[in-house]
Amino acid sequence: MEDWFLQNGFYGNLNMHELAVNNLSLFFFLGLCITTIIYFILPQRWKLDGVAVCTGLFLWTISPLSLTWILISTLMTWYASKIKTSQTKYMVIITSLLCFVFLLYQFVENDTHLVSQSIILIGIGYYTCRNIHVLIELYKGTISSLSLRQYLHYQLFLPVILNGPIHRYHHFVRQCQRCHYSWGNTFDSTERILYGSFKVIFIGSYLLSAKFKYLLNNYEISGFFLQFVLSMDDWLILYVVFSGYMDIALGFAKIWGFSLEENFNSPFLARNLIDFWQRWHISLSSWCKDYIYTPVIAHSRNGILAAFLAMMAIALWHNVSLYYFLWGLYQGLGIILFRAYQKTNFVPLQKLPNFINKFIAQVTTFTWLVSAKPIIQILLLKLKHI
Repeated sequence: MEDWFLQNGFYGNLNMHELAVNNLSLFFFLGLCITTIIYFILPQRWKLDGVAVCTGLFLWTISPLSLTWILISTLMTWYASKIKTSQTKYMVIITSLLCFVFLLYQFVENDTHLVSQSIILIGIGYYTCRNIHVLIELYKGTISSLSLRQYLHYQLFLPVILNGPIHRYHHFVRQCQRCHYSWGNTFDSTERILYGSFKVIFIGSYLLSAKFKYLLNNYEISGFFLQFVLSMDDWLILYVVFSGYMDIALGFAKIWGFSLEENFNSPFLARNLIDFWQRWHISLSSWCKDYIYTPVIAHSRNGILAAFLAMMAIALWHNVSLYYFLWGLYQGLGIILFRAYQKTNFVPLQKLPNFINKFIAQVTTFTWLVSAKPIIQILLLKLKHI
């Protein structure tokens, strides 16, 4: 889902594709409500089986191909855990296949004709990362065995299908063991679901998207400044809408007795880019840190290479295109420049009061993020005319 918002809201205008996303979101919300009723009707030992079946029916109704691939990829990962000989080789093959299918789909998704033919893999970015996470942890030995039933519960957990988070397997297993229902959770979680819905519908879709862009048309601004303002609005829309969906997903999970990982932590209060990526889409950022940044820096001792590869992974996770390739380079460059600045001990800023220093750092970080869109658009325009 975030992929579509990035393509149609974060870097473009509202269109019929985004309308389809909104309809899918409404259907998803209704699916969560129905699944909640079924969840509490079923006895304790069958509750998650019921959730998995409801998730499968939801995917089959929207896109049978989505259900087919999530089941195939889940079974491949589980099968790798059962192999006794040449297990590492099979894990590498399966991981490579998962990455190839994911990147191929991200590339093909740019073809609107194919998308119109319902070649849609709902949530592929999330369950691909979960599969790779489990394969790596199996290789490292932190996951000793994999129950097919429990692994299907993990992958077919409806609240995280559409928008994440990319929750970890061991955390999910602990949640299954500690799962308990309370009226207090229900009231608090219902409040969070309503708040998330308000953020998505009113603040994100109406105020920041429709109303703001309508008001902006009344002012005669153009060029880089206009693109900068639109980029700022797009970042705010993405944050409000995506965090709103997180409130809805985590709220329903909490009603069921599951405390899943938070995905946002006031990202626009970050004082530098490293801090920002520890607050924004936390489950994806931490996944890239654990499985890309840390291994690369451990083997190469090259922080610059590790930072660029991690940011490139985040970029291509959203979409395989020249734009996102340049976007990943731009964000990686920002992290490298911040690292270099840390080593300078710039005296003038250190002499300022802490609240001013903090404000300057926050504005600088946000400006760097927002500037990516207009700068890359100018670069692509120049490349087009070469």
